[in-house]
Amino acid sequence: MIRTAAIAAILAFTAANAASPLPPTTVTVRYPSAMTAVVKAADGKPLYRLVLRVDHTVDNLPTNLSLALERANAKPGADNLLEPPGNWHGYQPFFFAADDFKDGAEKSFHGVSREFCRDATGLETVITVKNVAVKPTPEPDTVQFNSLVLEVKLQSGSLVNGKLACP
Repeated sequence: MIRTAAIAAILAFTAANAASPLPPTTVTVRYPSAMTAVVKAADGKPLYRLVLRVDHTVDNLPTNLSLALERANAKPGADNLLEPPGNWHGYQPFFFAADDFKDGAEKSFHGVSREFCRDATGLETVITVKNVAVKPTPEPDTVQFNSLVLEVKLQSGSLVNGKLACP
């Protein structure tokens, strides 16, 4: 059973990387402008879109953002390939809460950089907060984003004992 699962993981990883040969790539996304960036294959064809999605509060304030990786040919708002498989919960490395940045990126929950891998894409992902500014909202004890600049590095992952591994 374990051997079958390992073989399936290797095949899925190989298929994902064969279908999407991605050289190490760095793109930048910015809130409130340039919230989308195209990630291209070695041959220049679009493979993915990185999109900053705004999750507004009741008062329509930008208090939470999430980074989404979508296939280039998918409809906007498609499944986020950065999400872990199955049931998951908690503050994921692709979530950005303005409240978390009140004291700067260095003191945020994930720190300045976040690194993770996803089997769905076979990609290693490193997200670095290059700049962030938050400001108070009319709601008590709440802040909203004024700006957020993320540098996102993507590269094909490596297999270690049949599992995708980040360095």
